[in-house]
Amino acid sequence: MARRTNWWIKVAGSGERPFTRDDWEPLSERSLFPRRPSIRGGDRLIVYAAGSGVVYGEGRIFAVQEVVSPEPEPSGHPRWKWALRVRMLDSVPRLSHAPTLWQIGVAPRSLSQHSHISLTEEQGRTAEDLIRRYAAEPV
Repeated sequence: MARRTNWWIKVAGSGERPFTRDDWEPLSERSLFPRRPSIRGGDRLIVYAAGSGVVYGEGRIFAVQEVVSPEPEPSGHPRWKWALRVRMLDSVPRLSHAPTLWQIGVAPRSLSQHSHISLTEEQGRTAEDLIRRYAAEPV
C-alpha cells in the first residue's frame, strides 16, 4: 500500500535572518532543521519566506518541494542539525507576487518559533495550486 503524502510549511530564513534572494539557490537541494523533523520521503514542503510579512504586509509562500530523502540525515551544521534532500517542483520568481499564508488559511503566528508545521491535505493542495498559478503569471 502506498504511503500517504503529508504536507508541511517549511520556514526559509529565521527571525534573526529573514529570507532573501541570496538564499534562493540552496533551496533546490536541501532543507535544514534545528530538530529532527518527522517529515519523510514523498512529503511535500510549502516554503514560507521568514520576514516577508514585514516587507510585503503579509507572509508569503513561494515554493513547493518534494522530499526525496527517505528520512532526515545529520547535516553537519551546528544550528541546523538535520537535513532532508528535496527536489524543487515549482517556485514563484518574486516574493512580491507570491501567494500569502492567509490564502491557505494559516496564521503567521502559528509559525512563530517553528521551523515547520503540518498542513491539512486541503491546505497543501491549495498552496501547491496557488504557487503553480502565480509562477506561471508574468510579472
